[in-house]
Amino acid sequence: DGNDQNISDLYMNRTSGNIGLFSIVGEDGTIHNLTVTGVNITADDFSGGVVGINNGTLRNVSIDGDVTSFNKSEMKGIGGLVGQNNNDGTVQKAIADVTTSGFQYVGGLVGKNNGTVKHSIAHGDVSGSESVGGLVGITGWIETTGTIEQSSASGDVTGNAAVGGLAGQNLNSVLNTSSANGTVTGHSYVGGLAGIALGGQITDASATAT
Repeated sequence: DGNDQNISDLYMNRTSGNIGLFSIVGEDGTIHNLTVTGVNITADDFSGGVVGINNGTLRNVSIDGDVTSFNKSEMKGIGGLVGQNNNDGTVQKAIADVTTSGFQYVGGLVGKNNGTVKHSIAHGDVSGSESVGGLVGITGWIETTGTIEQSSASGDVTGNAAVGGLAGQNLNSVLNTSSANGTVTGHSYVGGLAGIALGGQITDASATAT
């Protein structure tokens, strides 16, 4: 329990390992009631402002600052809050105002989501090459399903392919009652809500992104 405390001016510059205030959160782990401000992270692996890889629960967590990855060869998730949210992971009532940049699977809140994101908001601008989203870079995979519900993104999103105001890719996943509002710029598979949507279910979602 963060006990509503604030951690400020977190700085990390690392070339290996899962990077964040917490490297990995296990299935029984919970982080809640915590604020992280002025984060400045540069990394080369799964990277998030608070958690590199999440298998547990994040609730009532907020963050602002910058998260950057310089990895251009491996499929690593880069997120303002969480790098990769795995099947058992839940991100709930989180707010990220983070400028997030990387190469692939880049999201303002979560880079790669195979778990659940709900009642959460991303405000920061996001940039990358492929699978770039205002909230989530990619949700779901070939044999996994992610869920996004009652969440929103308002930052500007810039990428090359699979670029979306909310999600770069939505694969076999549920996207429900969520919205995106920002400028989305890319070259192929560009959408105000999702750059690519294959399978899954999208309901009550909207985009006013330009």
